[in-house]
Amino acid sequence: MTIFRGLGFFVLGGLVLTLGVAARADESLQDRLNEAAKALQKKSAPSVSLQAPPHLWWTIMENVSKNGDYFSDAYGDPPQYRFTDIRGSTESAHTADYFNVSGALNRQPDGATYLFFPMFADIVSENWAIDKEGNWRVDQWLFRVSDAGRVMIGMHNVLHEKRDSDHEVLGHDELGIEKGGKEAFDRLVDRWAQYKPKAQAQ
Repeated sequence: MTIFRGLGFFVLGGLVLTLGVAARADESLQDRLNEAAKALQKKSAPSVSLQAPPHLWWTIMENVSKNGDYFSDAYGDPPQYRFTDIRGSTESAHTADYFNVSGALNRQPDGATYLFFPMFADIVSENWAIDKEGNWRVDQWLFRVSDAGRVMIGMHNVLHEKRDSDHEVLGHDELGIEKGGKEAFDRLVDRWAQYKPKAQAQ
């Protein structure tokens, strides 16, 4: 299967965005992001209205299209373009931010090429720390955002996980986004609008 580079598009405020193809992402990371997506699907619309400025949202989506990793699987999950930015060693306190664009593939008349059409984005931001019991404490923000930059679903959680390869969840505190949600979303939009992948930054 061939995905046409630069020919998939969506309309954002009258603008047409082309999306390119990049490398396959790590499947263990995909599992974690799938869990975040499942949590978001159980939520209703937030009680606060959050909207990314159109020019910043356009900048992010254009950057993802040119420099993001492409991922698809055989389990029915929508294909995605993704940025992953993990700062610090994953064996100690660190931060992990993800920006996913999920969409659909439209097969072209030749039967061998596809265009990618985005439907929504998931923004996940995690601050990993080690608590006094030696387990992980993960402060996590999740936002599901429309292709036009409007937050459809938002969550703020604190997860308690074992420090092992399975990351067994020991507890989960749901804090809501009414307090600090706008500041967190605005911060993440600004951050991703300025983000340069390592290969691009060098």
